[in-house]
Amino acid sequence: MSKRDALRALSRKFPAPQEVKSILEGLRDEPDRVVAIVGSAIAESFLERAIVSRLRYQGPELIGQLFNNRGPMADFHSKILIAQAFGVVMPPQASEFHRIKVIRNVFAHASLHITFETDEIAKEVDDFIMHKAMKKQMDIEFEKHGMDIPELSRKSTFLLMVQLSCIVIDHEQKEITGRFLGHYD
Repeated sequence: MSKRDALRALSRKFPAPQEVKSILEGLRDEPDRVVAIVGSAIAESFLERAIVSRLRYQGPELIGQLFNNRGPMADFHSKILIAQAFGVVMPPQASEFHRIKVIRNVFAHASLHITFETDEIAKEVDDFIMHKAMKKQMDIEFEKHGMDIPELSRKSTFLLMVQLSCIVIDHEQKEITGRFLGHYD
């Protein structure tokens, strides 16, 4: 195995089930750029594992050709499209993954200092479908009880959306295959 192959293999290793939750929880105190990139990498890994688990043939060589280098599912965008096309995720969930990917890409490629409060990033975070639904329900419940609505930072909201995306995929996987991907429960 070449040095480059060893690096690729390292970047593709999936954390042990008990590590996933602690990694995501540990990101709360990290800089925004780290949160966006690492959180997205975990979401992408969950998506990839869901796709692989549903492949009829799962030989390591075939999986490598599909997901490595210039394989048809080497990038996050392609994984999302394939997952949606084959029913691994439904369109609303695919939309959430696209949003995670876009935010990650901005943080990964921006040479300027950006944060989750940068206007363009803030708008993307505020537009998560799950976030809007949760916020709407919380508004109703808190208003009903005359309570002030707690505000999550956009960084925390992004992390929550990544976690929820992983939980949804994990539980859907359990329903379909009888086993969890990352035991994220």
